[in-house]
Order: sequence, then structure tokens, then C-alpha cells
Amino acid sequence: MNPEPITLPVSELKPALAGLGKIILNKSTLPVLRTIKVERTSDGWICLTATDLDRFVTVRLEQPAKGEPFALLVPFEDLAKLTKSSNKGDSIHLEPGTKEDVILRFNLDDQLGETRAPSFPVQEFPAIPRIQANPVPVSESFRLALHEAMACSSTDETRYVLNGACIDVSQPEAHYLVGTDGRHLFSCNSFNLPFQKSLIIPKHKFLGWKDFNLDGAWQMKLTDSSDGKNQLLQISSRRWRFITRLIDGNYPNWRQVIPNPRDARTTLTLEPDKLDAVIQLIERMPNHDEQYHSLGIEYHEKECRLAFKSTAEAPWTRVPLPHCKAEGKPVTIFVDRRLLLKALQFGLTTIGIIDELSPLRFYLGGRQMIIMPVRPNESNPQDNKAPAPPPKETPIPSPPPTIQERKPQSMPTEPSDTPSPPANTLLGQLQLAIEEVDEIGAQHHQTYKKLRDVSTKLRGMLMTQKANDKELRTLRQHLRGLQTMRI
Repeated sequence: MNPEPITLPVSELKPALAGLGKIILNKSTLPVLRTIKVERTSDGWICLTATDLDRFVTVRLEQPAKGEPFALLVPFEDLAKLTKSSNKGDSIHLEPGTKEDVILRFNLDDQLGETRAPSFPVQEFPAIPRIQANPVPVSESFRLALHEAMACSSTDETRYVLNGACIDVSQPEAHYLVGTDGRHLFSCNSFNLPFQKSLIIPKHKFLGWKDFNLDGAWQMKLTDSSDGKNQLLQISSRRWRFITRLIDGNYPNWRQVIPNPRDARTTLTLEPDKLDAVIQLIERMPNHDEQYHSLGIEYHEKECRLAFKSTAEAPWTRVPLPHCKAEGKPVTIFVDRRLLLKALQFGLTTIGIIDELSPLRFYLGGRQMIIMPVRPNESNPQDNKAPAPPPKETPIPSPPPTIQERKPQSMPTEPSDTPSPPANTLLGQLQLAIEEVDEIGAQHHQTYKKLRDVSTKLRGMLMTQKANDKELRTLRQHLRGLQTMRI
């Protein structure tokens, strides 16, 4: 006897599939990863789960339902197509069919239509982790800082340890959230979390999904692991649960690259309520440099200005930087306008500048972003002169170095056959630390990927073998039928 069908209201199913779709791997070699596990618990709650093996996302529907507990697997694509063609007030009813399919019933005028979709035994779905730990409340400021740190993290897979946000708990009095890609770095402090070791949360688009962030306050759970490896982190809201594997490895010593605030010789301060106007002004400025997106910031004769070019051959055009107060020494410095816009969109209203070649520090309270200056094209150095330039104008520099290129000026270098990287690069003190952890992290990541590939191939072989066995059984049944026929 089949159990009571599971009923999924379309009004809840559409947003649920939008979130689960951020985890589903449409091109996965494992067909089971393209399915959703739909489960009715012993308490009557209806839960839908998707996974890509490294992450699990579960959503619970608003109301419990009657019926005994059971689960089945439904292809995501089939369920999404059926949901898209249904009305908001409709429902989709699921019940098991044969061992190889599942039955989906849907509203069709005044009756129920029926379709079947291929399925798999529930046992083939990866086991959903259960983290037994006390939940840690997540404040709104922490959630905002996490998104900002993720936005500054690296997307380079060869630098796996930088592909996420680090929760640094090395200083008990002030925990930090940090993210960097080697060209800019974001950090935020004033947190106090009950974690014994620092951890790195991998970046994923689900964390920035609007519905997940609007589904109530977040809570975190962390698996207990003495060696700190293969740990899982759970972030849950009112109805959603996101479980991810943490990044193994040691995060670079990012504090070494933060400029000392006392070293700033020029300080620019923008009015917080006028940031949108400044952002719109920068977005309207022509961009002559598609590679480095260079934009100049000047402070001369008690006036702040922005410098840009309409084309690479054109002279620099300067316009006043509105709503800006400045103090300190005159300076001209060039930055990547994309990073400048990001810092302003984060609401960082104060800019500390040491000199033309040192990193800029954007900050507000305990939040800060460190950005490396760039060097625009030097083909027309005379273009750097303003209509009424001061006697000593900073020459226009050329392309930006990255974190990997910088070495501390005070650190002696060993003889090498290759030329030493320039000293005027951002966050160069991370050079040695990054090289060491990247080498270890890359080896670990490659090993993990190979193991996962082997597992994927074995699962694929298992699926193929099951399909062959099924065809063989069908063929045998046909042969038996032919043997019983009489002419």
C-alpha cells in the first residue's frame, strides 16, 4: 500500500526551487545529484533537500501535513518545469511509482493530471549531515560583513585558501571577518564568537541569495573536529538550512599588510549621505583602460578631484570630487575604479593615503578595505599635468601589481635567476605566507578533487551496471514470453 502523497503548494514550491537550484549541478555526471530529496518527517514537516556533495541546502515548508513519514527523489528539472506551468494556487502531489520512477499529479482544470519522472532509490541520495552542536546566533552586522568579505575573496581556484571568508579568532578580544583576492582586502572586527580555531567559509552564491537573507535571523553550528579538517558549518534561518564543507588550510597573516593609520599623510572624508551622488559620478565617467580601469584621485591646493580619460590617447580630464573634505599633504594616486566603487558601496567614507605607491585604506568604524594603487598608461606622461598644476605633480604610474608580487622592502631577498617583483605592490607581506599555504592547499585540493572524481566515476559505473541489469532482466522476460508462445 502506497503512503499518503506528499502535497507541495506551488506558491511555496517556486521560491523553494529557486534556492535549491543554486546547488543543483545540471551537468553532474551523477544523475542522483540532479534530483531533490522530498521528505515528510515523523512530525509531519515537508522538507526538500539538494546537494552537490560539498554543500547541502534544505528548505522546510510552512505547514506540517498528515501522513506517515517517507521520502522520495524527484528530478529537479521535471519538478521545475511542472511548477513553472502551474498557477500560484495549485498544488503538486508526489507519490512513489515503480522502483524507477515517481508519480507527479497536478491540477488540470477540474481534475488531476498525471505524469511520471525517472527516479532512484532514496538510499542513493548522499546522507544529509546532522550537526550536533549548540547554535550560535548571527548578528545582522556579522551577516553584512560576511557578504562584504565574500565579495572581496578570490575566484582563482589555484589559490583555494582565498576562495572564501576567514573568521579569524586568533585575538580573543576581537574576532575578525576577512576576505581578499590579493589586490584588495576587506576586514571587519568587533565580533566575539565561541570558536576555538579560525575557519574559512567557502564562497557560494546561495549565501547571497535574497530569500535566504530575508528568512529571519541566522544561526551557525560547527562540527567538532580535533584536527580542524573536514569540518562542516551549518548556517540556518527560519526555514532554510545551508551546510558546507569548510576550506582546509591556514589563512595568510593578513594583519601584516594593513597600513598603520598613523602613517597616513593625507585623509579624505566623504559625506555619508552623499555617497550615492559620488558613485553615480564615477559610473558616468568614461573608462579608457579596460584592463586596469584606472581612475585618479587628487588632492592639491585644498581641492579634491577625480582624473579620467575618454580614450587612451586623450589627456587627463579632472573634475571636482563633490562632498569631500581633505587634510594633509598634496597627493595624486590612481586606483582601479571597480574597487573604488566597491569601497564606496560598502559605505566606507574615509580614505587614508600614505603616498602615491602605498595601499589606500578605506574605513569606517571597525570595517576597512585595503586597495592597491594602479599605474595607468605612461605613453603620454605630460598628460598628467593639470590645467593649473602644482609645481610637483606625481607622474602617472603604469599596470598594477598583485599581492603575489610584493615583497617587504625590509626583507632581504635570496639570489634568483628571475628578477625580483617590484616593491610597490599591495599586501606584499603576504607573499611568503601565501606561497607556503597555497602549495599545501593546492596539493590537498588536487587530492580531494581526484578522490571526488574517482567517486563520481564509480557511482556512474554503478548506475550503468544497474541499467544493464534492468535491460537484461527485461530481455529475459521477453525470451520467456517467446518460449511459451505456440505456433
